[in-house]
Amino acid sequence: MPLLPAPALASFLALLVLAASAPAPGQTPGQQIAFDAAIRAREGGFAEKAASDFAEFIRLHPDSPLAPHASLIEARARLDIGQPDAAIATLTRHLERWDSLKDQALHLLGEVQLHGNRFHDAARAYRRLVTETPESPLLLQAAFAEAMATFRARDFERAISLLDDPNGAFRRAAERQPDDESSVRGTLLLAEAQIRAGLPATARLTLDRLADRPLTPSQAWDREWIATSLLLAQRQTDAALVASSNLLALAHTAASRDLAARSHAMRADVLRQAGRMADAFATLTNNLASDAPAAWRRDALLAVAELPLLPPQLDPAIHLLSSLASGPPQDLTASAARVALAELRLQQHFGPPSPASSNALPEARSLLQFVLTNAPSPALEGRAWFNLGWTELAAGRPSPATDAFARAVARLEGSPLQALAIFKLADGLQQAAQHEPALQHFLRLIREFGGRPPVRGAILERALYQGALAALEAGQHDIAHDLAQRAVVEFPNGEFRDDTRVLYGQTLARLDSPVRARTLLQRLGAQFTNSPALPEIQLAAARSLLQDGSWSNALHQLDDWTRSYPNHSGMARAEFERAWAAYKAADHARAHSLFTNFLARFPDHPSAPQAQVWVGDHHFRQGNFVAAEASYQIVFQRTNWPVSRLTHEARLMAGRAAFVRQGYRDAKDYFRWLIENGPPAVPNSLIPPELVAQAWFAFGDCFIEEPESDSRLSDAMTAFTRLIEQLPHTREALLARGKLADCHLQSASLDPALAPAAYTNAALLYLDVLQAPNAPVSIRSQAEVGLGLVREKQAALLDPAPRQTRIEEALAHHLNVFHFRNLRPGELASPFWVNRAGLEAARLAESLGRRDQASHVYETLAQTFPSSATAFRQRAAQLRAP
Repeated sequence: MPLLPAPALASFLALLVLAASAPAPGQTPGQQIAFDAAIRAREGGFAEKAASDFAEFIRLHPDSPLAPHASLIEARARLDIGQPDAAIATLTRHLERWDSLKDQALHLLGEVQLHGNRFHDAARAYRRLVTETPESPLLLQAAFAEAMATFRARDFERAISLLDDPNGAFRRAAERQPDDESSVRGTLLLAEAQIRAGLPATARLTLDRLADRPLTPSQAWDREWIATSLLLAQRQTDAALVASSNLLALAHTAASRDLAARSHAMRADVLRQAGRMADAFATLTNNLASDAPAAWRRDALLAVAELPLLPPQLDPAIHLLSSLASGPPQDLTASAARVALAELRLQQHFGPPSPASSNALPEARSLLQFVLTNAPSPALEGRAWFNLGWTELAAGRPSPATDAFARAVARLEGSPLQALAIFKLADGLQQAAQHEPALQHFLRLIREFGGRPPVRGAILERALYQGALAALEAGQHDIAHDLAQRAVVEFPNGEFRDDTRVLYGQTLARLDSPVRARTLLQRLGAQFTNSPALPEIQLAAARSLLQDGSWSNALHQLDDWTRSYPNHSGMARAEFERAWAAYKAADHARAHSLFTNFLARFPDHPSAPQAQVWVGDHHFRQGNFVAAEASYQIVFQRTNWPVSRLTHEARLMAGRAAFVRQGYRDAKDYFRWLIENGPPAVPNSLIPPELVAQAWFAFGDCFIEEPESDSRLSDAMTAFTRLIEQLPHTREALLARGKLADCHLQSASLDPALAPAAYTNAALLYLDVLQAPNAPVSIRSQAEVGLGLVREKQAALLDPAPRQTRIEEALAHHLNVFHFRNLRPGELASPFWVNRAGLEAARLAESLGRRDQASHVYETLAQTFPSSATAFRQRAAQLRAP
C-alpha cells in the first residue's frame, strides 16, 4: 500500500516545480536561469546532474526565494539516484530555515525514511507535519502515512489509535475529505492493524464502513485482501478460498501484475491453512514464472520451502527449486532458490528416514554456505544464517549453531524470524553455561517481541521461564523472580508452549520436550521455596506431565496441589485439569464426579462449557442419549457463557443425540439452526464452515432414517446436493456424493423405470469421489465398493455377453480395495472397507464359478482379520470341497 499514490505524488512535485518557476520577489534573472536549467536536467532524466546543480544553487544563493524549492527538488533527485542518506541530510539541514515549505519538506523526509525502512524516524517526521503545520493541505496524507510507518514498525496498537481516535488528526481530516485516497486507504489499514492485533470482530466492523463506498479497482482489491486475511484469522478457510479467487479477478480488473502476484501468494497461504499442500505448491508456481516481479519470485520460493510437504510432494518441489538454483551466484532468484532448497532439505532430514534424507543435511549446509559467501541481500542473508544454525544443531555442533543464530539476529530486523533466532541464541548460550549473555538475549526477546501475537503465542512463556533460570544462574534473583512471576500471571494455564511452527511454517519440530520443561520448572520451584509464585510454578510442573501424557502422575500431583492450596486463585483451573487427567487415565467414573463437582463449584469459569460438553460426551458414550442431549443443550442455552466454536459443536452433538434416540424432528431443528445461521447463508457468521457441512450431512441423514415421510428420499437428495454446492471442499461434501449415489440406488429399487438413469448418476458420483485429490482413503474405498455394486446392478440390465464384462468391472473395483491398489503414497488401508470389499469380491467370484479365487479371498480375509478367521476358513474349505 503506497504512502502517496502515484498521481498525487506527481501532482505534488509538479506543483512544487510550477510554484518555483513563477517569478518571486528578490530573485535575480541569473538565479532563475540557473534554477530553470536544473529543472530541465531533472525533467530530461539527468537526475544526478540535477541534484548537483541544485546543491550548487543553494551554496551560491542561500538567501534566494528559490532556495527552499531547490532543496526539496534536490532531495527528490538524490532519492531518485539511490542516495537516501544525502536526501535526508539535505532536508534536515534546511528544514528549520524555510517555514513556507516545511510541510512539504517533512512529508518528503518521512517518505525517504520510510523507503529506507526507518519506520520510527518516518513516523516522527509525519508526526511533526501533523502537529507543527496543522493547516497543511498534506495533513490527511501525513496522518495516514504516520499510521502506515507505525504499522510497518509493527506497533499495531499505536497504529489503531492513530487511525481510530475520533479526536485524532486522521479521523478529523478524513471527515473533511471522505473521498480522498488516503481516507479510504486509512480505513483499510485500520482493519489490517486490528487483524494483526488480534481483533478480528472489530476489523470486520471497520471493513463494513466501506461496504457502500465506490472503490477504485486497486482499493477494491485491498479490501478483498484484508477480508481474506480476516477469514483466515477466524479459521474460515472455505470462505477464504472463495475470497482468494475473487482477489485474482480483481487483480485482473486492476490490470496489475503486482496485485496478481500478491493474489497467488494469498491463495497459496489459504490453501496451506486448508491442508491442501499440493494445491498451495501449484499456486505458488504462478509467481515463479519468468515474467513475475523479482521480489515475488523470491517470496514464492521461500513460501514453497515453508510448506509441510509429504515426501511424494517434496520431490517435485525440490526438482523445481534445483532448476532455479543453478543461476549465477549473485542472482537474486537463484540465491532465494538455494535458501529455499536448503530448507526443503532440512524438511527431508527432520522427516521420516528415506534414501533421499541420508544426504539432506550436508547438502543443506553446502547450499547455505554458498549463498553466504556470495554477498546475498540482507534479508536473505539473515534467513540463510538462521537455517545454517539449524543445520549445525542437527549435526550436533552447538557452538557453530549459536554463532549462526547470532549472525541471523543481526540481519533479521524486526521479523518473527528474528525473535526465534534470538531465542535459539539465548538457548544456546544458556546450555553453554554463559548465563549472563543468555539472560540479556532473553530480556531483549521479551522486551521487543513480547507484545506481538505470533511470538507471544509461540515462545514467550518459554522465554520467561528460561530467562528466570538464566537470571538465577547469573545471581540476579530479583530479575529471576520478576520473570517467573510474569510467566505465571500472563500464562495462567501453564501450557509452556514452544511451538516454532507458529513463527516459521512447518519445517521444524518443537524446540524441546515436556521433560526439559518440567526439569526447568522443578529447578525454579526448588529455588523459590518462599516465593508467592511457588504454587503457580508447581502447578505448571504438573501441567507439563499432562503435556507429556503422564496422566496418572499428573493426576497424583494435581491431587496433592489441590490439597496444599485449597484457597488458591488457580484452584478452578487445577480442578478442571484434575478431572481431565482422570479421564485420560481411563478413570471415567472419577472423571465424571470431578467434572460435575467442577461445574457445581465454578459454573462461570471459562472452562465450564468444555466440562459440560465432556459430561454430555460421557452420557453419549454410555448410551444415555436423553441425558447427553440435555447436557449439550446447557452449553448453547446458557446466556452467560460466551459463544464459541464449542457452543456450535454442542448444538451439533445435541442433534446427533436426538438422531440416535430416533427423535428425527428434534435433530433436524438443531441441524437446521446451524445451517441457517452459518456460512454461506450468513456470510459473516462465526460458525465454522466445517460444522455447517456436518450439519447439512446429518440433516440429510435424518430424512433417510425418518420412516413416516413419503418424500424422504427426495428431501435427503436435496440436502446432500445443497451441501455439495455450498461447501464443495469439505470432507462432508465428499461423503455426500456417496450418500447421494446411495439415494439413486434406492430410487432405482423403488421405480425400475428409473434404474438405468439412477445407476448412471450413482456411478458418476462415485467416480467424482475416486478422482478427488483431497479424498481420504476410507472415503475413496467406500466409493470404490459402491461403484462395484453399481456395475453389478447395471450388469443385470444387460444381455448375457455384455453382462459378463460389466460383472468383471464390478469385481475389479472390489479387488482394487482388497488388494490395496487404491492407496496413494503414505496411506494405510481402511480395515472396514478391506473387509467389505473382500466379502463382495468373494461373492462375485463365486457367482462367476471361480471357486478357487473365492476360496483364496476368504483365506486372505482369515489372515487379515483373526477375530473372524474361523468362519472365513470354514467357507474357504467349503469352496475347495469337490
